[in-house]
Amino acid sequence: MKKNNPHDKLFKRTFAVKSQVVALIQTFLSPELNEALDLDTLESENVSFITNRLEEYFSDIVYSCQTKTGEDLRITLLLEHKSYDDPLLPFQLWRYLLEAYDYQVYKQKQRNISLCVPVVIYHGTGEWKMRKLSDMFKLPLPHFAKYVPDFSYDVVDLRSISEDYLKNVEVGYFMRGTFLLFKHKNDKQYVLENFGEVIIFAKRSLNNQETEDFTESLISYLYSVFSLSEKEKMDIKTYTQEILEEGAYYPDSSFGQAVSQGREEGREEGREEGREIGELINAFTVLLLTLKKMPEKGADFAASILNLNIKTIKRVEKILSEGQTAKTKKKLISFFFKKMKLSEKELTDLYKKIADYYSVE
Repeated sequence: MKKNNPHDKLFKRTFAVKSQVVALIQTFLSPELNEALDLDTLESENVSFITNRLEEYFSDIVYSCQTKTGEDLRITLLLEHKSYDDPLLPFQLWRYLLEAYDYQVYKQKQRNISLCVPVVIYHGTGEWKMRKLSDMFKLPLPHFAKYVPDFSYDVVDLRSISEDYLKNVEVGYFMRGTFLLFKHKNDKQYVLENFGEVIIFAKRSLNNQETEDFTESLISYLYSVFSLSEKEKMDIKTYTQEILEEGAYYPDSSFGQAVSQGREEGREEGREEGREIGELINAFTVLLLTLKKMPEKGADFAASILNLNIKTIKRVEKILSEGQTAKTKKKLISFFFKKMKLSEKELTDLYKKIADYYSVE
């Protein structure tokens, strides 16, 4: 069964960003490794070492880096995460390493193969036990140890890393947020009370697109891992939106413009007696703006920032695809607002929003 869970998705999203891998090396890996590597040469390897038998266990994130010696020597980093203490990990890593070395020898035709360093991020609740491959063998005599293949690997044990240490990490803000969530993946109350620490990357001067993409992944993770009430979802969404409006986030991004504009236009309606209608108008506005400005994001992303299910969003997309006609507008409003009694002003405003969706900027 292919590995596919919310922890894995967030892990891959975080360490798809080169700067976060640099931060991981500088902050958590052995000083000897950090000092030996020329991090300016770090690059993602667009290659998979995963076979059908390994895909259940590994995320397959691979980076390579030259050393500072000036020689043409590369170190390959195999990044992986574990949410439980797996006694079979050494054997799994061994197979993974063999695939990586096999690739160099037979695909790249190398005779002097480069070293591969496995790095495991552990975010389980139980104590981590450091095991080596040799621990899995029962030897009749100590002399037989020389026939046993063995290797070492680095482990970042989030369970043993203090809260204060993580919060004081000054590099790799995406990594920091991910590690805090992993560390507290079973503690919803902590995450809700410390959401500002998790999303602190939003207040830093980071690449707009990276920040936008990571926010999408982060919210999707929260919705997947925790059973959140509608109020809790709204609190998370509101906090993020407030950062957008304060301009401390990525105010020029399409996501920021869509959410900020939608919230502003829907705010007034929400204050009136028809609060439910006002909130729906707000959601409808943000949805149209999101689908227009970020069509590549799709229904999953829209669902992650709105209190709407994917089926509703896909139905809206289908109706919109029929083109701008009076029939389309009526069908869209009838579907989205069902049998609600909308005022003439509200209907006029909604028709205008739909027309804006089709307008060319």
